[in-house]
This record gives sequence, structure tokens and C-alpha cells, in this order.
Amino acid sequence: MSIGKQVILLISYGIAMFCMIFFLFIEDWGVEIGPPEWTPHWMIPFFMYVVIVASIIIVGPCLYLSYKIYKKFNDSSLKKKWRFFTFGLCAIYTFMYSIFISNTLNIPTFRIIIGIVSLILIITGGYLMYIGVG
Repeated sequence: MSIGKQVILLISYGIAMFCMIFFLFIEDWGVEIGPPEWTPHWMIPFFMYVVIVASIIIVGPCLYLSYKIYKKFNDSSLKKKWRFFTFGLCAIYTFMYSIFISNTLNIPTFRIIIGIVSLILIITGGYLMYIGVG
């Protein structure tokens, strides 16, 4: 990917993240935090915005570039290591989306389950990525 495309991607991500400020001004569209548990509760419009932005600007390009790099390898051992990296990346993204869903559903039991599963996903994903590039 050329430097120009990287700069465009970075600037567009910055603009998309800055546009999240508009959710402050529209009632029942953003994030609520309040008693008794003081946990964030995402409204559906905010959830959809974050998922779309993350999918288009972060996850899509990362998986696409990971696939392109994988196709460039000729050595089977390098391909195997890169698959570990890609599976680790997918585990990290699964963790990210599970937290998004947990914040939107706002069910305490589901939050606990997602917390335990996320711990496993983040450790496994980090380890797989380490094995993939180490």
C-alpha cells in the first residue's frame, strides 16, 4: 500500500472518529452511563456506526493486506506462520466485536460471560500473533 493511500486511510479514520462527537447532541443515540452499575450502554445507532467504521476502516484493510501478504509467500513454513498471525488477528477482532455487542445488550450476565471469553480470546490471539511473526 502506498504512503498516499495510508495517509488517506488514516485521515478518513480520524474524520470518522471525530464525527462520533455528533452522537453527544442527539438524545438516545450515543452512550449512557449511570447507576446502579455504572457500565456503558450503547444505543443501536452508535453501535451500528462504530461497527461500520471499524469494519470498513480497520478490519477490512487489515484482513485484505494479511491475505495479500500471505499470497506473496512461497515458503510453506512462512505461510503456516502467517496463518497463525491471521488467526490471532481474527481472535482479536472477535474480542473487539464481542465487547461492542456486550456494551449494546447491557445484560450483566452476558457481560460476565463475554469478559471470560474475551480474556481467553485476547491471550490466544496475542500468542498466535506472536508465533506468527516471531
